[in-house]
Amino acid sequence: MPHEPTAEQLLAGIAQRDESMLAQLYDRTAPNLYALICEIVSEQDAAREILQEVFIRLWRDAKRLQAGGGSVVVWLTLEARAKAADWQRGRNGLRATAHSRLQPL
Repeated sequence: MPHEPTAEQLLAGIAQRDESMLAQLYDRTAPNLYALICEIVSEQDAAREILQEVFIRLWRDAKRLQAGGGSVVVWLTLEARAKAADWQRGRNGLRATAHSRLQPL
């Protein structure tokens, strides 16, 4: 039975720009991250976009994350939750602004 790399080993590969390592980490973590995002964001298109943004940031910041020494799965979870909450706050802010503009003077 082949040895499956840990998430941190995959991060090391991602830091070296190994796209196959990114794909493996995505396949391993995306379903749970997507479910988490969907608990916060009701629109599936927005949830998919947020998930994509999380992995783009991972790709961009992998070397820094690896140097930090923390858990990449924890980072992905926190990043997904923060981006989803930001999106939801922005959406609620737009609704509040639109609603206030509709109020009679």
